[in-house]
Amino acid sequence: MIRSLLTFCFRPAKYLLLMRQVTYQTQLKDGILSHMRKNYVQPQILKNTFTSLLIQLKTESRLYVLNLHTKVSSFQLTTEPDLAITVPHSARFPLPARLNPVVIIEVLCQDDQRDFKFKQYRQIASLCEYVRIDPKRYLIEHFVIQPRNEWKRSQIENKEDRIYLASIACYLSLAAVYNKVTMEPD
Repeated sequence: MIRSLLTFCFRPAKYLLLMRQVTYQTQLKDGILSHMRKNYVQPQILKNTFTSLLIQLKTESRLYVLNLHTKVSSFQLTTEPDLAITVPHSARFPLPARLNPVVIIEVLCQDDQRDFKFKQYRQIASLCEYVRIDPKRYLIEHFVIQPRNEWKRSQIENKEDRIYLASIACYLSLAAVYNKVTMEPD
């Protein structure tokens, strides 16, 4: 009874409203709102990634940090990726998909369901590339859509390595992403 009440009270739209009002970090999991351990690594990684891409992005592209509500229709949910990049309308995407991201970048949380989130994001018609950044170790995973709707995965772990985000013509280097980041022990 209590669980179903909590599920009813904290639907994704209501959670997004509540999240903007609280001063602590939360997560919504199975309809239950819970506190998360304060994490100082994630914001620094997010800031570094944002700065690195902002310098390289062309003026017509848009970079959104934590505020592009992306609807995933087959899952009946709205999600807020850490970073999302959109490009101007092209003939490839129909008009309603114009604001949908071509690149989504996530800095993983301790409780993230890695594959579940990626499964959700793959349903976005405009998405061409998906990047996951691990805050516990030096690792960036890069997924690129292939012709038959398959996703090719690559990763980088060395400080001098970088990935190329072809859909926005930008590079993302491991050294830039983890600049001034001290890994916290578990």
